[in-house]
Amino acid sequence: MPGTVELLQLAGYADIGDAHARNTYRLCARHDGALLQCADRDGALSENGVSRTSIWLRGRAWAMFGLAQADLNDLVTSTADSWLANTPADCVA
Repeated sequence: MPGTVELLQLAGYADIGDAHARNTYRLCARHDGALLQCADRDGALSENGVSRTSIWLRGRAWAMFGLAQADLNDLVTSTADSWLANTPADCVA
């Protein structure tokens, strides 16, 4: 089933879908590239998780999948680079 961005693209509103994805990413991406589970519209950061430095891996996986499907490759690359930089040596996160 397509997500919000894909539905907007299918309906002929690709620019709105792109803006929605980029704005959501802007609000939820931390300075290190990790993603918050949620954020206020004014950009106030959420503290979901164990701490402000915890990593929401499931969210990153969904972000990479959804952003790739929407062809937002710059955001996919940023998210993937952050994930790789923060993956422990034993690959168990």
